[in-house]
Amino acid sequence: MKYGYILAGPGRPEVAEQRKVLGILGVDTNDEEAFRLDKIKRGAPRPRSQLVGRNEILDKAQPGDAVVVSAAYCLGVSANDAAWFLQELSNRTVRVVVGGDLALVEPGDDVTFLLQAVRTRQNVTHARASEARRQKAVRNPDKCSDAK
Repeated sequence: MKYGYILAGPGRPEVAEQRKVLGILGVDTNDEEAFRLDKIKRGAPRPRSQLVGRNEILDKAQPGDAVVVSAAYCLGVSANDAAWFLQELSNRTVRVVVGGDLALVEPGDDVTFLLQAVRTRQNVTHARASEARRQKAVRNPDKCSDAK
């Protein structure tokens, strides 16, 4: 069985783009058994427990199955979370196909390059959010700082 997984959230490809990549890679995104989508919000507490679709895939996946994601950053909410997910899939002897990076991960393979891609993307997302907050503060200085 080939499972498609979309993780929607800050810094990740748009859902439509992820769905398109999964379709190109042979996932029927209209089949409720073969496709799952999770949405995360910035600053969500305990995000791993909120990834119900991903957990359903872990429950259903059998040895020899494959999980397809559009990009490495869609494997988890962080590099540690992605490492956990990849290890869980490897423990179940489930292959991973990363579409945007054109990577095939067999159970037990070294996934360092994928985790680095997650870390890099996460850092870019955090830097952009920090810069946006800084720009907003410059445009709207705190009134309290003027009164001394």
